[in-house]
Amino acid sequence: MIAKLRNAGAYDVVQVGENWKEADTYLQERLLDNDPGGVYVPPFDHPEIWEGHSTLVSEVGRQFADQDENGGPDAMVCSVGGGGLLCGVLLGLERQYYWNKGCKVLALETEGAESLHKSLLQGELVTLHSITTIATSLGATRVAQRAFDLAQEHGIKSAVLSDAEAAMGCWRFADDERIIVEPACGINLA
Repeated sequence: MIAKLRNAGAYDVVQVGENWKEADTYLQERLLDNDPGGVYVPPFDHPEIWEGHSTLVSEVGRQFADQDENGGPDAMVCSVGGGGLLCGVLLGLERQYYWNKGCKVLALETEGAESLHKSLLQGELVTLHSITTIATSLGATRVAQRAFDLAQEHGIKSAVLSDAEAAMGCWRFADDERIIVEPACGINLA
């Protein structure tokens, strides 16, 4: 990946840490502290990120309306890493009143990155010691507080699948649709 970034024109590529949390800590404590013009853009734990993700639900609603389906979706499946997408989906469902129509949400994580699932089981935020899944883009050692709170509030069902199941989802989608996706997407298709 570093070579691809350099080939795209990046000249100072830095990779630090074994997971996102270690890299994020380095960014905030070492790089941004020394860069007065630096701007921190959180990848999942910010209301503007959630607002952007919430538009997915509006789009789904428009597609249902285009098909003369008034009820909206019965269920939505959502991969969870840090929880930004989940927050957006849940906020979008609230805005579209789909909760009132019985829409269910299934939050999926892979073994080795199941911070939401473990948090829901324990009733408090859990920080994983490491990320051991192939679905590395789901690799947040701790889910966002807002994602945890919304998941508890709405009684979100959480499931954990294996890397093999996520990879099989990728394979099925490639076979069915001729589109290659990463394991973080494949888990939704497993």
